[in-house]
Order: sequence, then structure tokens, then C-alpha cells
Amino acid sequence: MPSRCPVCGAEIIKPACEAMHRCTNAACPAQALEKIKHFVSRGAMDIEGIGDKLSEALFDSGLVRDVGDVYYLTREKLLTLERTADKSVANILNSIEKSKDRPLPQFFFALGVPQVGGETAALLADYFH
Repeated sequence: MPSRCPVCGAEIIKPACEAMHRCTNAACPAQALEKIKHFVSRGAMDIEGIGDKLSEALFDSGLVRDVGDVYYLTREKLLTLERTADKSVANILNSIEKSKDRPLPQFFFALGVPQVGGETAALLADYFH
């Protein structure tokens, strides 16, 4: 395991109670991209049409820098990307709109808070109504 993050150069740590090593830089571009991928995934906000490849293209182009930026995507912005056509853009925008009605536990899970999986997200949603 490297002692420094290969993307941002920050220190890598392994907390005693966890199995995974982590980059200590909260602004690490690799972490930001993975958060976006998780947020749009099927178990989270389930935004069809935005998979790993499109997430990377959106991030690399600067259109999406954090998960909130997904909701500011427009037809015009999406059409600036390679291999996007009117039909696929319309489907993506429709799926983004549908994601706004996901249940609260899915939203909590989509945020990608460490140690918050599906069951904990459901407990949080019950607690906060």
C-alpha cells in the first residue's frame, strides 16, 4: 500500500477499526469522482444513463464536481460531451428528475457517509422522518 495518494499526494491512513486504507485529503479528485459514481448508482439515487464512463466524462469536463452538480445539468451542457445525442440526453434528464422522488433512506445512502449503509440509512430516515 502506498503511503501517499497516487492522485493528490496526500497521506494515506488505515484507521484501526476499518479494513480499508483512506486518502486523508477530503478534496481529493479521486474521492470526489467515486462519490459521484456512488450517488448516481442503482442502489443510491438510481440515475439511469449516468454510469461510470459518463460520470468520469462529466467530472473531467468540469460539469459535475460534486453530487449536487448533477441536478444542474441541462440539455445544452450534456450535448457538449462526446457521444451524447438528443435521445440519450432526454433519458438522462428524465432519470435525474425521477431521482428527486427517491425515498429518504436511499438519499441518505446515496450521500456516501462512511459507515452508513442501507440499514443505517433506513434507521436514520425513521428517526428524522
